[in-house]
Amino acid sequence: MITFRASFRHELLSSARSRSPQLIIAVFLVLTSISSIIGWLTVRNVTKIYSDIVSQGLTRAPNPFTGTASLYYMRDSVIYIVLVGSLMAIVLGAQTSLRDRNSSADVLIKTRNVSLLSRALGQLSAIGTIIAGLEAVALVASILTIWMIQKTPLSLASFVHLLSFGAISGLLMLAIASLGFAFGLYARSEESALLYPIVTWAIITFTVPQIITSTHPVALLNPTPAIATGTGLAQSMVNTFSPLMLMEHFKYIANSILSIDSSLKLSTTSIVSFAAFVAFALTGSISISAKAFGRKLNV
Repeated sequence: MITFRASFRHELLSSARSRSPQLIIAVFLVLTSISSIIGWLTVRNVTKIYSDIVSQGLTRAPNPFTGTASLYYMRDSVIYIVLVGSLMAIVLGAQTSLRDRNSSADVLIKTRNVSLLSRALGQLSAIGTIIAGLEAVALVASILTIWMIQKTPLSLASFVHLLSFGAISGLLMLAIASLGFAFGLYARSEESALLYPIVTWAIITFTVPQIITSTHPVALLNPTPAIATGTGLAQSMVNTFSPLMLMEHFKYIANSILSIDSSLKLSTTSIVSFAAFVAFALTGSISISAKAFGRKLNV
C-alpha cells in the first residue's frame, strides 16, 4: 500500500509539471466543453435552412430536429473522445513510463523492497484520476451549456445518461492510456513509444472499420453499421474483424446512452468487445510493467 500511495502521488505531481501533454489536454477540454454549442449551432443552421425551404413551398416534410433530445447536442463530443481524447490518453500513458526510463528510476527502485505490481497500479490509478478530473470538467461545462441553450436544467434521466457517457468515455481513455503505458515500457526509443500506439489507434479507428464497411474514413467519424456480405470468405472476414472495431463499438454504446440516433441499435457484440478491450488493456499493461522493468532506452 505504501508503494501504491507513493507512486500515485508522484505520478500526479509529475504529470502536473510535465509540459508535453498540456497542449493536447487543453485542446481536449476546449473541444469537449464547447461540443454542445457546436451541436446547437448545427441544429440552428439546419433549422434556418429548413424554414427557408418551407416558406418557399418546396417541402412539407416535418422539421427533422423537432423534439430534439437534450443530449443530442453532445453528439460531437463522442467524436472528440475518439480523436483528441484517445491521442491525449496515449501521450499521458507513454509519458508516464518514459519519464521513469529517462530518469533511470529503476536503479534506485532495485535497491528497495518495492512491489512492481503496486507501483504500476499506483501510476495507472493516477492517470485514471487525471482522466476522471478532465471528464468531470467537460461534463460540468456541457451541463451548463445545455442549460443555457434550452433555458432549463437537465432532467434527472438525462443527467444520469450524461454521467454514464462520461464513465464510458473515461474507461476508453484509461484503456488507451494503458496501451500507451505498455508501449512506453517496451519501446526502444521515445519516438517509437508514441508512434506505435498512435499507428495502432489509427488502424483500429479507421482501417479495420473501412475494411469491413467499405466506408470512406471521414464517414467513419459517425457510427457505421457493418454491411452484410452474404456467406463465404467475405462474411467470414467481417465476423473475424468485427470485434476489433473498438472505436465503432464505443460510438454505438455512446449513441445508445445519449439517444442520438434511434435507428442504430446497440448489440451484445459491442458491449462484450468494449469490456474485453478495457480488461485486456489494463491487465496486459500491468503484467508487462514487471517484465519490462529496467529496460533501457536507446540513446
